[in-house]
Amino acid sequence: MAETVKKCRLRVVAQVPLIDGLQTTYEEFRDQYMRPNSPVLISGLMDHWRAFDAWSSPCGAPNLDYLSSNFGNSHVQVFRCIPTLLERLNLTSICRTVTRLRAFSFR
Repeated sequence: MAETVKKCRLRVVAQVPLIDGLQTTYEEFRDQYMRPNSPVLISGLMDHWRAFDAWSSPCGAPNLDYLSSNFGNSHVQVFRCIPTLLERLNLTSICRTVTRLRAFSFR
């Protein structure tokens, strides 16, 4: 298990800038990030979405109970590192797995 987790970790080699999407003009975004094809994190653009409140807990973590009860039969594509595999799982099983992993990590 530890070997699996070790191989799935991402290594961050640079910092990605965080910009306020409400304060950045399209021209600024285009010239600074889109044209040079540079990564950027954009904040603030979904804060007013109703789904953002329903799908997230107050601390920002996914609201797994809501997602499972409303979209549990939906299938999503999941990539597994070991073995390299792409598969489709229903959202309920993903929510259960995340809940178990959270409980295990706090022991």
